[in-house]
Amino acid sequence: MVAPTQADDRDHDATAASIAAAAPSDDFDARVAAVDFLRGLGIEHPAVVIGGYVVERRIGSGGFGNVYLATQPELDRRVALKLLHRERVGRDASSLRREANALAQLNHPNVVQVYHVGDAVEGTFIAMEYVEGQSLDVWQRGRAWPEVLGIYRDAALALAAAHARGVLHLDFKPQNVRVGVDGRARVLDFGLAGGPGVDRESTSDHSHHDASTLRVARAGGATVGYAAPEQLFGVVVEAATDQYAFCAALHEALHGVLPYTPSERLAMAVDEALTPRPRRGDRSCPKWIDRVIHRGLRPHPRDRWPTMHALVDALRGPPRARRAVLAGLCVFVTVPAALAATGGGPASRCDGVDVPAPPAWTAARRDAVARALLGDGDTMPASSAAVVLSRLDAGAASATNRLAQACGTRANDEPRLGCLRRFVARFDRATDLIADHREGARADALLEVVGEPRECDDVTGVERQPSELAAGEIASVLAELDRARLDLAAGRFAEANARTEAAMGATRMLDAPAVVAEALLVRGLTADALARDADALQDLEAAANASVGAGRDDLAAEAWRRAAWVAATDLADLERAWRNARSASAAALRLAPGPRVQAEQLDVEGLLLRLGGDAPGAIARHGLALVELGRSTSADDPRWISTWLLLAHAHADAGDAAAANTLYERAERLALERLGPLHPRVATILLSRAMLARAGFDRSGDPDTLTLADGLLARAAEIMQFGPGHNDDLSATITTLHAEVALLRGEIDRAGRLAASAWGLQREHLPEGHRERGSALAVLAQVELARGDWEAALRVHQDYALERARIDEDATLPAIENNLGWLELRLGRPAQARAHYQRALADGDDLQRAYAEGGLGHVSLLIDAAATAETQLARALASALALGKSAPADLVAEIEWHLAEALLANGGDASEIRTHIDRAAAHYRAEGNDPLAIEALEQLARRNSGTRRRP
Repeated sequence: MVAPTQADDRDHDATAASIAAAAPSDDFDARVAAVDFLRGLGIEHPAVVIGGYVVERRIGSGGFGNVYLATQPELDRRVALKLLHRERVGRDASSLRREANALAQLNHPNVVQVYHVGDAVEGTFIAMEYVEGQSLDVWQRGRAWPEVLGIYRDAALALAAAHARGVLHLDFKPQNVRVGVDGRARVLDFGLAGGPGVDRESTSDHSHHDASTLRVARAGGATVGYAAPEQLFGVVVEAATDQYAFCAALHEALHGVLPYTPSERLAMAVDEALTPRPRRGDRSCPKWIDRVIHRGLRPHPRDRWPTMHALVDALRGPPRARRAVLAGLCVFVTVPAALAATGGGPASRCDGVDVPAPPAWTAARRDAVARALLGDGDTMPASSAAVVLSRLDAGAASATNRLAQACGTRANDEPRLGCLRRFVARFDRATDLIADHREGARADALLEVVGEPRECDDVTGVERQPSELAAGEIASVLAELDRARLDLAAGRFAEANARTEAAMGATRMLDAPAVVAEALLVRGLTADALARDADALQDLEAAANASVGAGRDDLAAEAWRRAAWVAATDLADLERAWRNARSASAAALRLAPGPRVQAEQLDVEGLLLRLGGDAPGAIARHGLALVELGRSTSADDPRWISTWLLLAHAHADAGDAAAANTLYERAERLALERLGPLHPRVATILLSRAMLARAGFDRSGDPDTLTLADGLLARAAEIMQFGPGHNDDLSATITTLHAEVALLRGEIDRAGRLAASAWGLQREHLPEGHRERGSALAVLAQVELARGDWEAALRVHQDYALERARIDEDATLPAIENNLGWLELRLGRPAQARAHYQRALADGDDLQRAYAEGGLGHVSLLIDAAATAETQLARALASALALGKSAPADLVAEIEWHLAEALLANGGDASEIRTHIDRAAAHYRAEGNDPLAIEALEQLARRNSGTRRRP
């Protein structure tokens, strides 16, 4: 090759200058390239300008045209300028405007922002946010699955926001997502977008759309590798179409290959029953993530996740157990006051003292946190955001002062410095979660984990000093455990689980008992959050024992308190719970505990007393907890809410509804003022108030209490649907009670819809064997009974029985068996009914045995064994009457009805038969809900009047 001469360079310069000066009708891209070339040589030339934007260089291209980096001088900001190819302006300008309209509807941190759409001589253009960074397909290469999952979940939130505004993306792929240098994902390229939101001209219309009904006619242009079967071969596309593309992209990111070949997707489109196993590459991820993805890849849209929000929540891992929510649980994830000696980590030298750097609490970082806290006005109230910022300001200043003192005194106190090093790392990570991962609604919980620098003042080393190498490894493990605790506080359970398992594995190589104990504790907390109750209890008890051996009574007390809670609320083992609670109290007393620890201990003991039936004792304990909180907690601290709720539950159990309601309302006021109207805690309080109103109906029969409960539950459901925090477990609990209230109000169809929705949430988000899984089926069964659809009621009862059978020693099974027997009799199948009644008789308590004896007597009556039936029914009536006032009226009435039939068949005394008939008929007439029973009893009375009796 011949080297260019100086003359060649001058010719190139002249050519470039000529191109740059060309008229707008000439090739725009060539002019931009020429100016860029000239400026690269140091030759100044007037910039290329379009629509007031100064174009710098081309940064992307496609079939539609090119994307340029440009500057908007009057605002001093850089933008991405998307310009159609001139020959496509007439054909595709509407597509570009559609994209602009779609983006204009979406004010979301994970959607690229549009600034302007315009026409120029060069063509139609759109100016949008410039994201400095990488496309997702480049960014994700070689990264670990937790990091990849976090970014994809952010992208999924963008799609969910689009669906809520009536916009379908219809071309989601990693190339259409940018990951900025700030670590935030932005979804872009809505050029194929469809849906009612796309054609909306005004962004002031904030109407929400139901993703389950969002459908548009199919259009071409989607990327084949990520397009759903209906997008390639169908007529209509819907919100689940974006879900398929998202799951295909996530599968590719985690496994290195797309899930299906083109031929496999064609086969799936032709035969929806065909679901080939997704392909695997050379990478892997946890199986639970694959299960979530595989559902989103199902051939038919109806079989995928109900919404993108449901998919996002599934990618967070299973939710917490419902019992903990209803108990008013405040998760005890505060970092212990006395932290183990640590070493290593980033630090700055200060004349021989290894002092860590202070928190990264700059003005820019503070502004970013403030914006995240305020959000769109629904994250938290401005006054509460100010409180959070004030706590962060104080924490950063306090840590900085203590670090400066350590430097000034040149005191190389490694235990204290190690404690401050951990505080700084937690502080910086918490502000990162708030500012960059939109966890502002959980700011208070995050700050509880961060703790305060003054907790480090009295720290001493409790283990022998490790070597420099071991100290670095210990510091790394403890840092990972702190991040896991923060992930738990932020509801990022999958990330917490991954970090905890990694830390647990690293401890096997360390001779550091206190570190092992803390790892066991955090793993137990994580298992509890993931509803792995038995695993959680095992790890928490192991952590407590290991902590005692390591001289860490602070960790032991925390682990035993949490173990007591899990044993009582999740596993219904009060004896084991009390053993743990007493051990926690003993460990805490050895530390001379502060007021907050005392309050936590008293609340645990109060909970156990209430669950054991001692409501007055629980009231006393929670009252003492309030006294302790008053010694250490400001009046607007959200920690009050947990104790108020626990005390309210105890008053409700004691029968003092007025006191309970006063406490619930107090908790609601603080939650609204401090956390905001859309915080999940507000929904939890509304649920508790609704449960109290529902119980009031049982006592008084006043329909106004049901109206109150219905309104409270409607508000709670709105919070869970539109608020920043998503918890499908809590949503299922709210919807289940809502269905029950609707049924009591006589709204049978509405109750059926609510119960079916609640069961869908439970089935998807609660593991098999969970104590609350299937509670919605109990309501759905009552709905079918109210409809008189015995076959449907039987099917639901059978499903419910299967769910309860997975729970050890479940007390509800005999009642379900009795219901199954009753339904089989209604359907004329006495042989099947007998098997159910016999199981109930073998396993039930006195009440269920009375029901079973009555059912078996009815079976004998139907198979012409009247003598046996009379004996069985007489025994059943005696068993029912022996229950006294607790005997259900419907049980006694049905037994007397069938006993009258047996006596009549056996020629019994007419007056005795008449007595049984009259008492049964009086019950059914009073209830007014079983005309068939009344008619049968009237016929029986007529037969009794005209029949000759045995001597």
